[in-house]
Amino acid sequence: MAPLLKNKRVLEIGCNAGIQAIEFSKHVEQYYGIEKKEIYYNQAIITKKEFKLKNVEFVRMAVEDFALTHNINAIVLSRVLYHLSQHEIEILIKANILLQCDIALIFCGSKPKGDRDHNNYKFHKPKNVAKFFKDVGMDFEINLVHDRYFAGVATRG
Repeated sequence: MAPLLKNKRVLEIGCNAGIQAIEFSKHVEQYYGIEKKEIYYNQAIITKKEFKLKNVEFVRMAVEDFALTHNINAIVLSRVLYHLSQHEIEILIKANILLQCDIALIFCGSKPKGDRDHNNYKFHKPKNVAKFFKDVGMDFEINLVHDRYFAGVATRG
């Protein structure tokens, strides 16, 4: 994965406590993590300080606002894509976040868990994820399939 991210400006949506930033920061030009939940954002700030991550920035802002002020060329959607509603997906597209990117790293749940209503969520199946990325001009390749999860890479061109 590291060669794919070399010299990239990466955005991770839903970065949680920022743990993935530790590894990403070794390979990317700049890493941005968006986290809207305050408790996780605060943990991410601690992660940045404890690991002295120089090329890492954590923010609490709407994706569309981030898109107005930042230029990225890679996105990480780790355990978040399948939580997004259709409205939130449209925001990603309208904000041109996905259109800026030439690579996307995806990690998704393939089976609904618990008793939540999953009717609003369409990204439990790799074919739906592949169609989503095709619609924004990217090819999706599955790299890992597990009982409850799958992972893949979407690339442009």
